[in-house]
Amino acid sequence: MLAKDYISGLASEGATLVVVPGTDDTGARNLGRWLVWFFALFSRVVVIDYPGTVGPLIGGLRSDRYDQSRDKAVVATVELVGSMAGKVVIIGYSQGAEAAWLATARLHSLGVKSGEIELIVWAHPQHPTGLKAGLKRHHPLVSLILSRLLGAQANGAADEQLTGDIPVTSLAITGDPVTALEVWWKNPLGFSFGSITGFLMIHAGLGRQGAARLDTLSVWGSWRAPGSNTTHVVVDSVHPMTQFLRRQGFVPSVRMQKILAMIAPISLPGQRSASVFAVRHNWRVARMLDLAPVTPLQQSHEKSWTPEVKLASAG
Repeated sequence: MLAKDYISGLASEGATLVVVPGTDDTGARNLGRWLVWFFALFSRVVVIDYPGTVGPLIGGLRSDRYDQSRDKAVVATVELVGSMAGKVVIIGYSQGAEAAWLATARLHSLGVKSGEIELIVWAHPQHPTGLKAGLKRHHPLVSLILSRLLGAQANGAADEQLTGDIPVTSLAITGDPVTALEVWWKNPLGFSFGSITGFLMIHAGLGRQGAARLDTLSVWGSWRAPGSNTTHVVVDSVHPMTQFLRRQGFVPSVRMQKILAMIAPISLPGQRSASVFAVRHNWRVARMLDLAPVTPLQQSHEKSWTPEVKLASAG
């Protein structure tokens, strides 16, 4: 099943779509282009306007750090959704996904718009195996550095009970380190090169099988934890290092793709972390992969996202 078909089914008739874009995506110019087919299902689309910065890394020395930026999006989303009439579907990506989730949990705790909210988080850093959960569990030194330099606390996985009975769909693409961070001592190449290429090719949408081409990818599977109202959906992709090589103009052979899958295995979101020490198992799995030589995809001529949106300022 194509991810496009699955996600299109999440649109609610007559609902307003509230969009909380990711880092450095003012006005959802990227997310709106990636999900133009989903946004078009709603008669009204409202974009949360917040800094979307990460301190000196993205935004400059005087810009808001990660948690400050995220918290402004939370406040703006709660105020906006609380003032709306009728059904609301909230969608957030990356930093915006964390903000959208926290805003929804707050709305639930306040008892606002009970039964009239649906939430879609895509590339949520607080995914059970995501960036913040992985940093807190396995990488305390990196967590400390990110906290001090960028203001991003490693606050672990989200407590799915806090959104109560609000339907939540959490989307994750395989190979995106934001939703499946590799453990450095179990998978050194996957943690280093795999995470870098995964962030660029998949999370930032630079690859042919990344976030920008979600409409061409297939759903691998889904699950829901006992007592939770969150459905986790995993979307299949191609190894990020393979995508990086293709982007550089080098098409790796089938054998090379299998070797990459062996020496830098990729964890599935929500599953046990991949381990390079299970070389025999990795090799056996890689041999069973149904890989084929790559046929270059045609350039997309899809129109840019053009519907008018209202910007809810975070102040």
